[in-house]
Amino acid sequence: MSDHQHLPLYIKIYQFIKFLYEMVRNFPKQYKYALGQNILDLPWRCMDLVLESNALSNQEKYPKILELSIVFDKLKMRLRMAQELNLRPPLN
Repeated sequence: MSDHQHLPLYIKIYQFIKFLYEMVRNFPKQYKYALGQNILDLPWRCMDLVLESNALSNQEKYPKILELSIVFDKLKMRLRMAQELNLRPPLN
């Protein structure tokens, strides 16, 4: 397995997770522990899948990448719901 800290996708997901923690921290209590926790769990699953697929041979990567795509689609749906509920991070 290569050093994952040099993988561009790993770096972007890591930065995205940090952003999401800040975003969810500002959610109202009624959303923080359900929708917010789900929003935080899904990118961690994406990170796990990136690391797992990186450890596989090219022929074995497809199922992990397909699962990553599905998990990311789930995350997009939760983020869309948060946006429609006006659960946006404060503008700095």
